[in-house]
Amino acid sequence: MKLRRFAYLLGAAMICLTIVVCTSTFMGCEVVSGLQGLTVSPSYTILTTVSNTVELSVSGGPSNSLALPIEWSMTRPDLGYISQNSGYTAIYYRLAPDGDNVIIATDQYGNEGYARVRQLQGNQAMNLSASEADSKTWTISIVSPLGGPYEWWVHDPTVGTISSSGSGESAVYTIKDEAGSNDIYVRDARGNIGAISIP
Repeated sequence: MKLRRFAYLLGAAMICLTIVVCTSTFMGCEVVSGLQGLTVSPSYTILTTVSNTVELSVSGGPSNSLALPIEWSMTRPDLGYISQNSGYTAIYYRLAPDGDNVIIATDQYGNEGYARVRQLQGNQAMNLSASEADSKTWTISIVSPLGGPYEWWVHDPTVGTISSSGSGESAVYTIKDEAGSNDIYVRDARGNIGAISIP
């Protein structure tokens, strides 16, 4: 009888040990899988020759808790570099006038977040004005045009769209159903940039 009871207790202990080991293993795999995305802000930045740096910050990860240290890298080191890095934040400094760079933040478990930096050569900032036609439509105009053709675009096309005609010195911004502010950009033939926030 004692031998049978001992065998029963030994079997129960083995089952408990197996559950603990399996749970720890699966929890470990979940943390180090590298599939949990980090968030880098701002996710998209335009740099001209009048704005050579951008400060980036990272957040998120498993259980919304960053696993320090954070490693900062980029796909095009010929276009710029990280000049300061405090772990949660970094300052990107551009080296070249033109090109697109992707900044990558990686934690110690391989989780990653991305930000895109677009670098343009223009050396003058264009001023824009906005007038509200109705609750969903704005007219955006270049105050002092520097020479077209002009390229217009919006930061978040899910919030609104932009269209231009004629000389391209003005454009119509139309807000979609989703509420929220949006940034409107225009670039001239020499790469000069203008920007304005709506609404």
